[in-house]
Amino acid sequence: MMNVLVLLTLFLSGLFLWEGIDLAWESRRWLLLIHVPLALSLIGYYAVTYIVPHLTYHLPRANKEKSFKRITGIVLGFAILVSLISGLWLMLIGQRGEPIGVIAQFLHLSSSFVIVLLLLFHSTLFKTAKRAKLSTLMVLLIAFLTPPAHSALNNSSYSRGEMLFKSTKASGIAGLQMGNGKQSCATCHKDGFNESNHLLFTAAKIDPKKSAVIGHKNLKHFFAKDFVEDYLLAIQEQGGSVQNLHKPSVEIIRAMGDLHLFIRSRNNLPFFSTWVRLDENITHYHPKEWLNSASCKSCHPEIFNQWANSNHRLMGGSNPYYSVMEDLAAKEEGEGIRFWCMGCHSPGVLTSGGRRTSRTSHLFDKNGSTLVERMNQKGSEPEEGTSCLFCHRITKLEEVRGNGGYTLNLRDRPQYLFEDRRGLLGTTHDSMINSKPKVHAQSYSKPFYKDSKYCMSCHDEFAPGNGVKIVDTYGEWEKSPYNKGSNNPKTKGCVDCHMSASPSNPDTKISGYSTVGGKLKKSVKTHHFAGSNHFLSALRSSEHEKMTLDLLKSAAAVDVKFSKKALVVRVRNVGAGHHLPTGVADFRELWLDVTLKDAAGKIILSSGKIDEKGEIEKGARLFRKVFGDRNGVPVGLKFWKYEKLLEDTRIPAKGFRDEVYPLPSNIAYPVVAEVKLRFRIYPQWVTRAVQQERPELPTPPAVTLKTLIKIGKQP
Repeated sequence: MMNVLVLLTLFLSGLFLWEGIDLAWESRRWLLLIHVPLALSLIGYYAVTYIVPHLTYHLPRANKEKSFKRITGIVLGFAILVSLISGLWLMLIGQRGEPIGVIAQFLHLSSSFVIVLLLLFHSTLFKTAKRAKLSTLMVLLIAFLTPPAHSALNNSSYSRGEMLFKSTKASGIAGLQMGNGKQSCATCHKDGFNESNHLLFTAAKIDPKKSAVIGHKNLKHFFAKDFVEDYLLAIQEQGGSVQNLHKPSVEIIRAMGDLHLFIRSRNNLPFFSTWVRLDENITHYHPKEWLNSASCKSCHPEIFNQWANSNHRLMGGSNPYYSVMEDLAAKEEGEGIRFWCMGCHSPGVLTSGGRRTSRTSHLFDKNGSTLVERMNQKGSEPEEGTSCLFCHRITKLEEVRGNGGYTLNLRDRPQYLFEDRRGLLGTTHDSMINSKPKVHAQSYSKPFYKDSKYCMSCHDEFAPGNGVKIVDTYGEWEKSPYNKGSNNPKTKGCVDCHMSASPSNPDTKISGYSTVGGKLKKSVKTHHFAGSNHFLSALRSSEHEKMTLDLLKSAAAVDVKFSKKALVVRVRNVGAGHHLPTGVADFRELWLDVTLKDAAGKIILSSGKIDEKGEIEKGARLFRKVFGDRNGVPVGLKFWKYEKLLEDTRIPAKGFRDEVYPLPSNIAYPVVAEVKLRFRIYPQWVTRAVQQERPELPTPPAVTLKTLIKIGKQP
């Protein structure tokens, strides 16, 4: 009786792991734990107490007995052997998509049915098994507790905040009127802060050279320091009125606190100046919920190393340029502005209750060695940059045009047991993933991960409150010839170039593996994330540096022609799906270095040289953006103060720009023009400012992307 119950428990625990049965993962993960050790225990137990004595008794009589039991016994023994071998394969190696793994899974499932059926026919305990009551066993296998619910918001304060947000006039508070009878906060922010935000950008008809502001014009500190004052300034702007603006009454201050509670509610802006949201009904994650990315390395070693050396990983405290900018912004505007930065540069820290990016630097850390060491010592904690768990647990996107328009969900995912353990338990966890990888793969992937809007959530950027579009990479691509529509196979998006194994020639498909023992993919996507910042990634990996420089070199082409009075240099954007350069183009240096010599070898024209201080000489032809404040004064390092576009000489996708250099008279022909297209990731004046705070930072080199020599004859 007991033998039958144990065997049926083993069979049922495996059966409910079958994909054909729709059982909640919370139950399946326990079944996976039950099934594997139970199977190993039974193999040893039955080998000693049942199978060996059974064979010892029946083998000498094999030639005499040709009964039904003998035949079923032989088949049963063969089925047990098949089940044992296939089960060991699934436990030790796993089913990762390769053909042999698929075959092992099929054999293990089919042989288990054969074993149970033959055992019932073969065993003299058939009648006993038939009478066995399994209801208690089934209840234990299926019934599990559900997680407790979380408490709700303070309804009265929240409701008043919502009323103030939607009110076009009355507030119910002396000295405060929310609008002019026509406008309210909700007039622009429909039903709160949501995807309708992108309409503010698409509907706005602005000339950025006059004013790039599409939102609030009179904010003092982007809601980052004294949000009460900035709220009241915004209310005045929409036609409301405030009695004694700079010293409001206690009642008005409380009202602004309630408005703040509504704006920072779960479905609006819980992290305020960034659009990051958490899918669960919580305010923050526990730091230990951020699974260490090094735990992915055992099955995805190549991808881990690619990502670990990339700029996507080390873009918080390990990026000196970023950390200095975050501190400067906080000093200028208030600590609250850090949230705006951290939503994309340190999302793990932000969503775990952190209020500033960690200053711990791993700038020179190769292949994620510090992550591996930390995992072995401490386990899980929030990482800087975009960790594996961060990117692969974004569950929703909102097209708000940047600033972290994504929703995270770390908890509502199928978790295998012992996820954060090491040693034997960690090996058990890996074995369970290998044996049932489909659940794991599905929990870390969404169809929209291939959509360029996924990248837009962080690679587009606008200033909080005033809505000035600082970075519009997605918008540039959206208007480019590369975007032929979401359902058009000829469309080339972010992933096609920046996650290609050959970013300089993305049409070339390179096969490879993303998982150890997995399927061979015809066109594998890598995690180098080649972009433009060859300098920082080169501190860790020459492979990353080469891929990035190859990508940059493939983006542009240079042509030269002579006229009677001028040398004309045409720079074409032939490879970038966006403007060249894009991103923080106010901090990028792409320029022409031109030297013209006459027949005697005398230099008659020189432009674009770097002086002894490391600066590009004045008068050079640069392809860039220059930001100005509301008064038209260049903002320098303080890019968030941008309100007027002073210059934009960048080159759109598939576009070109001609630079004309007047020639002096009485030239001795033939002349020789040497034209170089050069690039530096940060201007020297920016690097010097950063090195004052981070002296360990090397100086980025100026690299030559193109060189063209052309001889000009007398016209």
